[in-house]
Amino acid sequence: MPQPPRILLADHRVVIRAGLRALLGEVLPAAEFGEAVSADEAVAAVTGANWDLVVLALRLPGGVGFTTLQRMRALRSQLPILIFSNMDERKMGLAAIRGGATGYVAKSASRTSIQAAVRDALQHRGVASGEICAEVAQSLSTWAPGPSALSPREIEVLLAIGTGESGKEIAARLKLSASSVSTYRSRILEKLQLRTTADLLRHVVEHRLQ
Repeated sequence: MPQPPRILLADHRVVIRAGLRALLGEVLPAAEFGEAVSADEAVAAVTGANWDLVVLALRLPGGVGFTTLQRMRALRSQLPILIFSNMDERKMGLAAIRGGATGYVAKSASRTSIQAAVRDALQHRGVASGEICAEVAQSLSTWAPGPSALSPREIEVLLAIGTGESGKEIAARLKLSASSVSTYRSRILEKLQLRTTADLLRHVVEHRLQ
């Protein structure tokens, strides 16, 4: 008889974790759930126990963007990790998958879509909505400036800039040199065809990346 799946819910909002427990319990009644409310807590949970799936928010305290995803992936290369975020799916979904996620599902998705995404991820099947597939198709046929054009590290720096962090603060948290942060900022400006930090802040707001 198959063992019930063990699912780690990593999100700092209690209402999201409770909602996921209830939603997934409808289709996986025997599932065992764990919870993490910060990046360090989520990584510690992955280090200390075996999970069948991690449902991971992108903006955990102590981890911006794909930092937590990359830390988990370094520990458990085969662990299914499903990004669950309110960020624009078409803008961030492809970048999440490129960054090592098994899939991406928006918090605004329907109940059945979220349940299906979790079931697919548990089976080690990639999870990509029509929006993400359309972004893949577009990226193969034409290039347009946007977050999907950035590397995972560049997205982390962009999100950090969007929260108002200084270059020194970004460098300390991401364990980079100040010059590296400056280099990433320059690359982001070039790829997004922007000119100033104010333009980057406006871009984060306009593209719902906060």
